[in-house]
Amino acid sequence: MRRSVHRGALGTRLGGVRPSMDQLSDHDARSAEGSSRVGLAVRVAIAAVAFSALLLGMKLTLAWWTGSTAILSDGIETFANLVTSAFAAFATWLGSRPRDADHPYGHGRVEYFSVALEGLLLLVAGVMVAVVAAPRLIDPPDVQGVDVGALGMAVIAGLTWAGARWLTRTGRALQSPALEADGQHLAADAFTSAGVFVGLVLVHVTGWRILDPLVALLLSGVMLWGASRILRRAVGGLMDEADSALLADIAHVLEKERQPGWLAPHLTRVHRLGQAAHIDLHLVVPRFWSIDSGHDAATSIERAFQARFGQQVETMVHVEPCTPLSCPHCDVAECPVRSAPFVSRLRWTSDTIRRRSRREAMLAAGEGCGGSTSPGGGVGTGPQARDGARS
Repeated sequence: MRRSVHRGALGTRLGGVRPSMDQLSDHDARSAEGSSRVGLAVRVAIAAVAFSALLLGMKLTLAWWTGSTAILSDGIETFANLVTSAFAAFATWLGSRPRDADHPYGHGRVEYFSVALEGLLLLVAGVMVAVVAAPRLIDPPDVQGVDVGALGMAVIAGLTWAGARWLTRTGRALQSPALEADGQHLAADAFTSAGVFVGLVLVHVTGWRILDPLVALLLSGVMLWGASRILRRAVGGLMDEADSALLADIAHVLEKERQPGWLAPHLTRVHRLGQAAHIDLHLVVPRFWSIDSGHDAATSIERAFQARFGQQVETMVHVEPCTPLSCPHCDVAECPVRSAPFVSRLRWTSDTIRRRSRREAMLAAGEGCGGSTSPGGGVGTGPQARDGARS
């Protein structure tokens, strides 16, 4: 007989057990942290829009002053960044709205549409720059005030790089794909601005006017390459592509927090929902455990994930009863149904917890590390093990 154990954001009931005051306090803390995180993300997104508008104004002014195709091309990219920053601000706000009957998992996935829009607009900007620059290879324009243009682009490149680093770090800290993609786009913009600076210096030193449209074409290639990377990430997010690094982090948390009776976690799946995430996994436990013991295991795992990944993470733990296959690796003391002696405790990794069945997970763990004995070489005597022994 299988039992499903789940304690979501609102602290669901299980087997007639009402949410405790501690659980309700956890929910209040999660709501407060979520609101604070969302408010900060929206403010950061609005600041990114203002910053992109400032950069666009500076570049268009320099392009008009110098007549440089390269600066104009860089301005086109910044215009695309301005539009996507505005949509990222909207996506961050919409993604933070509470879930409803039509969107039971919330609205967080809209942020991946923002990432996709960013990639598409950058792709269009790259094509536009190529269309503008290609004819000017035949008839290169006269560039006026090259020294002023070069100095201006150096300042812009430095400002853009500083803004990109801040926005990318903030986006990662807030777990916002839209803000992180916006920061990566700004980083690419900083490199293109630096490239324009180098091109203007070369034009000034050599007097070769053709270098200006050549630099613009190079910028077009950089934009197209950046667009492909951003679009690849958007598609991966929309299709719930597995994240090996995140699975390894989950396995590390499980390994660190494991208690006697936690056996063979498997079928672990993660749904990224913008700034939130939903973790789904199966856990084998001793078949004589009570529902309360299974609920305690699920609650311990959920709190460990919240401590590591933030209060907006939700966890679904499906509890399965053990079979004799688990006995050699079960560290529960005084087990009344044990059919084989305890031998070793298997180590959990990203490869084992993603396997589809307990048998596959245990075989993978055994092949990967040959089994690792539990601390002290004996079986556990934790609260859940004592609870099991009494049952």
